[in-house]
Amino acid sequence: MPMTYPPSSLILAFSLVIAVPLASQAQTGVGNALKKSTATKASDDGAKAKMASVKGVKHAIGVTDFTNEAQYHRWSELGTNLRAMLESSLFETGRFVMVERGNLGNVIAEQDLQKSGRASEAKTTAETGKLRSARYIATGAVTEISEGTSGESGGIGFGGIRVGGGGSKSAVVLVVKLVDTTTGEVVASK
Repeated sequence: MPMTYPPSSLILAFSLVIAVPLASQAQTGVGNALKKSTATKASDDGAKAKMASVKGVKHAIGVTDFTNEAQYHRWSELGTNLRAMLESSLFETGRFVMVERGNLGNVIAEQDLQKSGRASEAKTTAETGKLRSARYIATGAVTEISEGTSGESGGIGFGGIRVGGGGSKSAVVLVVKLVDTTTGEVVASK
């Protein structure tokens, strides 16, 4: 009989994973192109965390886009980006089987194309009826975004246009949760 994680160790693993992507990923991308005073400062809180090796069943987890509960006007792709960061961090732990949920429509479209007869036949590509269901769904909400909460100004301003130095800090508040797909129960929330 396969062993399963006790709920407490699943919640611990999920909690550790939540801290890592949102902190460590913030240092990549735009932050590296900015001068030191304006770059995002973050730390990898999970880097020192020691997680026991996986024994038993790895639960299948799907991650959905984060919602904009803060009614942030510059939302654009933030919810999708946060999903991708959490999904990547969960995958990197090696503790879960990741199932696609963010782009599931593309997977289904590829299966439908193969089944339609318009694609060349291949026995091991895009078969229908074999999608794996998720035991848990990880999702989240951005509940508050505060731009320019503190910082320094500098440079020269003329006619409403400012050129030059300065920097500011902003804050983002997230609620990330793990939902049991059988019962609908929220088993972790951080």
